[in-house]
Amino acid sequence: MQPADANTSFSRDHRIKSTLQIQEIVTGGQSVFAFPIKCYYRFVADCPCVDSSLAVVVPKRRFRRAVDRNRLKRLMREAYRHHKFRFPETFTEECHLQMCWVYVANEMADYETVVHAVSKINQKIQQAL
Repeated sequence: MQPADANTSFSRDHRIKSTLQIQEIVTGGQSVFAFPIKCYYRFVADCPCVDSSLAVVVPKRRFRRAVDRNRLKRLMREAYRHHKFRFPETFTEECHLQMCWVYVANEMADYETVVHAVSKINQKIQQAL
């Protein structure tokens, strides 16, 4: 259950759109896996005023139809939006979490599966701290 004062928006500050940033997260960060999502993450010092930010990737190789890719991205963003307050709260002003979620399954997942994967990712990141 989320706190009553939790901000459940997914604003521009929380999105990572730069391909260079995504590439740095994937190549230079750590990773955890919770089926059907693989999460690449890193902690950075120079990020503007948000505790965590996210990039969502659904490969075209696995889902040829854009409708399917967009639906899966929407599900993952929604799961993050509802559960972002649970991600590690041990941040200081200089330390921010950047994540890139890659959908790795070959078939469509429902919302409950994605939410379960997000909670597992959260647990694994907190254990890594």
